[in-house]
Amino acid sequence: MQSSRHKCFIGIDQTGAVLPGGAAKPLPVTCIRQESSRLTAYINRSVRGLYPDAFADLVPCDHMEQSFILVDSVLGIPASGTTRTKLRTLFRQAAQYSLDGKGYGAAVAHKFFHEHVLAPSWKQKHVYPMRQAEASAGANSIFRLQPFQRNIGCGTFRTWKDLDVDQSWYRLWPFEAPQHRKAIIAEGYPSLLWKYWVQAKRGDQKALVSFARLQRVRIDDDGQKGFLSVDHMDSFVLALYAACVPNALDIKTLPAAAHSKEGWIVGLDLVSNERIG
Repeated sequence: MQSSRHKCFIGIDQTGAVLPGGAAKPLPVTCIRQESSRLTAYINRSVRGLYPDAFADLVPCDHMEQSFILVDSVLGIPASGTTRTKLRTLFRQAAQYSLDGKGYGAAVAHKFFHEHVLAPSWKQKHVYPMRQAEASAGANSIFRLQPFQRNIGCGTFRTWKDLDVDQSWYRLWPFEAPQHRKAIIAEGYPSLLWKYWVQAKRGDQKALVSFARLQRVRIDDDGQKGFLSVDHMDSFVLALYAACVPNALDIKTLPAAAHSKEGWIVGLDLVSNERIG
């Protein structure tokens, strides 16, 4: 289990999809807490967004301040080919951004990243700058709309908006040093953890439950007799890694790029020379 400074481990599978009225869809989330002598995972939950009030029914207030949160969103920008604007300022710009009256969605996110993050000299090119972590993981870029099933920009844009609701309650890993009574939010990549840690095909519920038992984690499925969706499984994989890998937030071996504005993907050290499929 992680350091005792963390009382709660949260995994969020991001989505930038919208409801018919234009509001963002709830986020699939898993919360793992230490209860008595074992870890209990609360699965099949959803929250309105990534801010403390949204977790009120799932996480005690004092635990939220001492949480380690892994979210499936990009928390960094390439060192070259991008704006000099600081990440938290970009959160504020995202929160204020809309397109044709819409505040969410793939087209809105794509336009925002090209207008506010991509450097002018790159806007006419057919290739986009990438972070070192993205290249190592074979992950997609926030600047790309395609392939749609791997579009990370839409969900990332929604996360950035959420993180501006209140910027005082969290610290961003690996840029910002931990502080007392502040949550740590870090970038996770479920596909990476499925392949290199769980070592199972994404969506293999039987393999995932067996793996959780090996980690001595009890699953509370809210009476659903299993996971509601693959997205909920992804959130569980993120929370499980956060709770069960003691050195998940170790920064000593990270490359210099990770400490700049690029950031890093938690668990990327699992990857060998093989690329993620």
